[in-house]
Amino acid sequence: MKGKVVFPLILCLIFSTYIFSINKVSAYVDSKTIGIQDYLTLTIKVEGENSNSAAVKDLGNLENFSIISGPNISTQVSIINGSFSSSKTFTYQLAPERVGEFTIGPFTVQIGDKTYRISSIKIKVVKGRLKRRKRSVSPFDFFDNFGSFDEDFGFGRRQRQNMDLTNDVFLKMEVDKRKVYLGEPIVATLVLYFRVPIASADFIKTGSMDGFWIYEEPQKKKPEQANVFLNGKNYIRYVIRRWVLIPTKSGKLTLSPWIISLIARVERSFFDFGSDVKLRRTSNPVDITVLPLPEGNKPENFSGLVGNYRIEAKLKKNKLKVGEATTLTIKIKGRGNLYTFSDIDLPKIDGLKIYPPKISGKQRIGKGGYFVEKDFEYVIIPQKSGKFEISGVKISYFNLDKKEYEVLTSPSLILNVENGGNNETFLPPPSTTYSEPQLLNKDIYFIKSNFQLRDDSRFLCERKIYWGIFFLIFLLNILAIFFEVRREKLLSNFSEYRKSTAYKNFLKKMKNCGKKKDKPEKIECMYEAVNEYLKDRFLLTSIEISRNNLKKLLSEKNVSGELIEKLISNLNRCEAAKFIKSELEATDEGKLLEDLMETVKSLEEEVGKIENR
Repeated sequence: MKGKVVFPLILCLIFSTYIFSINKVSAYVDSKTIGIQDYLTLTIKVEGENSNSAAVKDLGNLENFSIISGPNISTQVSIINGSFSSSKTFTYQLAPERVGEFTIGPFTVQIGDKTYRISSIKIKVVKGRLKRRKRSVSPFDFFDNFGSFDEDFGFGRRQRQNMDLTNDVFLKMEVDKRKVYLGEPIVATLVLYFRVPIASADFIKTGSMDGFWIYEEPQKKKPEQANVFLNGKNYIRYVIRRWVLIPTKSGKLTLSPWIISLIARVERSFFDFGSDVKLRRTSNPVDITVLPLPEGNKPENFSGLVGNYRIEAKLKKNKLKVGEATTLTIKIKGRGNLYTFSDIDLPKIDGLKIYPPKISGKQRIGKGGYFVEKDFEYVIIPQKSGKFEISGVKISYFNLDKKEYEVLTSPSLILNVENGGNNETFLPPPSTTYSEPQLLNKDIYFIKSNFQLRDDSRFLCERKIYWGIFFLIFLLNILAIFFEVRREKLLSNFSEYRKSTAYKNFLKKMKNCGKKKDKPEKIECMYEAVNEYLKDRFLLTSIEISRNNLKKLLSEKNVSGELIEKLISNLNRCEAAKFIKSELEATDEGKLLEDLMETVKSLEEEVGKIENR
């Protein structure tokens, strides 16, 4: 009887132990319906005995979402009545890029030598914001008890932080055309429209422009902005960036959305001085249809140019003597993809030495599109006298106005050459380094006869230099092994590796910044170098590196307030010089570089001392 009772109990105990050792893997989101301005929290949870070794290998399809942060990993261990349980959680924050119904996943998790696959999750993204933000308390909130106080008295200034500002601030990608031929330029402009004051803005994600040759318009010292009337409301139209895009393949190409984070200033009531509201805005995706160029009547020597052009040619001097030089300039200008064109087939002429061209040009984006001008300068040196005809250059292109192929032909030019004093003197072009052969010495050096041979009969191992080189190689091997072990140890912990190499990488980047001659480019380089140092040294993301977060982080690490303010002040100087013309002109970039180097050095030393306590 006892055996009949004990045996089932043993089986139950073994079975329960097996059940609790099985890993359970699940994935869920905080909401399956969100607004385009909301964030989606994705959680992948692993429960079981071996959960500590779990790792997320693949998040599957996230084509319409951007990962803003994550994975944020947390573990939990509990022992209740002698029963042991553990779990590991991976949390991601995702930002939707467009409105619609999408599927995220499936997700793949690795636990030891086993792979687990979690099914996909359907998400619906709608316009606006569905999640409410926590409202800050104002000293004048007791007026809320009187209902719509402001509306009743006609002030019309009542706005709440949790109100939908979708129509007050939005980001838009604008293009001048959506249907083009292969090689036809498109002007794309990223524009921010807003009706409330904007305190700051940062990029969260840059959109993809695959399939295009890209030229970005240089950042203007005074940003382009204007007051516009749109959908019955007044907006400020602020141009963030502008590009010329030239498609390199036919078919349907897509400009994916850009995402920015904004701090807007809103007033909640008549008595409120305003509150900072953090917003996220996503631009619209833009589909471009690229048509192939027609094959009918396509010239054999087609240059690949698409647009509208004209061509000019002129000689600097058309009357020369043998050995003198002149310059032939061929200028092509118009609207199109000329900047990708770099070859002119200039015919060879017997009696004229023609050197490879010096190519220069300029480009701009105007109201009529993309304007380009390119000069090809050839140095010509006649080798004999006579009358030479430089025939016109022919370049085929596809005319966008007429939708047919045409040929550009430059005018023919005549060059008259007379006999000079020395018909064999040919001057090289200015860009060529040339010098006549020179006789270095007239003496003849005879072989010496009164010399003695050195005795080299000793073995190599009997010489001091042999043992010196031997010990040097031995020492170098020891050092190499030491540094390799240290490098592998650092690489095993990537976070520690980032922190340990942050300052060394900063010094390299600042050295490169110091070599740059263009002032705005130099300041931009310094600003990026400091931000990369801060992200690597303190393991921050691009979103977490805001001024407030930086102050809070450094204060928590007991960094002196004076050093924190100095760092923030120098970063603000960089930002001001980037966006404000007067600040750029007033900034001494050399002094700013020295200040940043000194500040970061002090910060590295102070944080190092604190961490080593």
